[in-house]
Amino acid sequence: MKARFLKAIVCVFLALGSVMGVPMDPEKIAELLSQMNQPKIAVTIPRDDDKDDPLGRLLRRSVKLH
Repeated sequence: MKARFLKAIVCVFLALGSVMGVPMDPEKIAELLSQMNQPKIAVTIPRDDDKDDPLGRLLRRSVKLH
C-alpha cells in the first residue's frame, strides 16, 4: 500500500512538472520508474553473538567472510 502511494506521488509530481512546462527527457522518466520497481536487497554481516542462530551457522559455512 505504501509503495503504491509513493508511486502515485511521483506520478503526480511528474504530471505537475509537465503542466508547468518543466522539461524532462522521456528516457529519464522511464529510468526513474524502472528504478522504483527494482527490489531492495540488504546484505548483513553476522555478529559474533549470533552463534546460536542455525541459519547464521549455515551462512557462515557457505560464505567465507574475510
